[in-house]
Amino acid sequence: MDKDYYELVLNTFIEYYDTPHLEFIRNNIFILKELSAVLYEEISDIDLKDEEYTEYYSFYDSTSLARDFIGYINPKYLESYDKFIVNGTFDIISEPESIEEEGYVDSEILDDGQIRNSIRIPLKHNLDDVYTIVHEFFHTTNIESFDTFDRDLLTESVSIFYEFILHDYLSDKNVNHIDNNNSINFRLNQILDDCYCVNYELDYIYDVFNDIDLNYGEKSQDEMDEYFEELFSDVKYFVSSLIAIVKYYEYKNGYINIGQIERFNESLKYSDNLNSLEFIFNRNISEEDIKASCDYIKQVLSKEFGMKK
Repeated sequence: MDKDYYELVLNTFIEYYDTPHLEFIRNNIFILKELSAVLYEEISDIDLKDEEYTEYYSFYDSTSLARDFIGYINPKYLESYDKFIVNGTFDIISEPESIEEEGYVDSEILDDGQIRNSIRIPLKHNLDDVYTIVHEFFHTTNIESFDTFDRDLLTESVSIFYEFILHDYLSDKNVNHIDNNNSINFRLNQILDDCYCVNYELDYIYDVFNDIDLNYGEKSQDEMDEYFEELFSDVKYFVSSLIAIVKYYEYKNGYINIGQIERFNESLKYSDNLNSLEFIFNRNISEEDIKASCDYIKQVLSKEFGMKK
């Protein structure tokens, strides 16, 4: 076991032990390990083709198509969406020098307690721009002047869920099949990485706490902060992706509806004890749920299913 890394993990867990973030990981380490392994295996069985995008999308093409979809989900969102496009909340860069800045958010808390966000969206000028705009928009629908624990852990589940719904919407609109699948394949590949990282880290953490050396050395605050941020980021993306995949399957099969997703989304603003999950869950996710959901996604990507709402 690498001594330097061992000491980093141990120091970080002692430093952050009483935070709700670490409490969540500690209390759920075994189920997180189990479900991340299952989801990794199931997604690995999907043929995630990486093909070139075929069609060019201008600023107008992407923002208009994203607007159509957002209005389809709920017309009440359109006022906010239009305002974000006009006032620069969505800092959409038509000719970015680097696409590495995608999704960076600059936040400012105003005197009245409201948050002014600027979300940088460099355009790639392909269909994936529509996915990015939709993803970032749904983050704005559950933000307040401070992050609750529920939002910190679960906000990605809403945005990723709507990516899957967007895929079906675009399919129904006869958008290029290769381009449409590319964006979902990209998301699924990201989920694979998150599953792998979570499983690896939790294995290591488990080993550390079964073999504690009381003579461990100290680490700097910056080192601990960086490790903790990366660890929780991997966990939250895995948890959110898992929820998004299973809820997408349940939505498409009529077990839940958009109203429940919206109530869950709204509750992220004020829930700190995972109470938000009561709007979309009546039981825990099982291995069978994951397999059924991934099997459904395979069929969607192979065009065996049409649009259903």
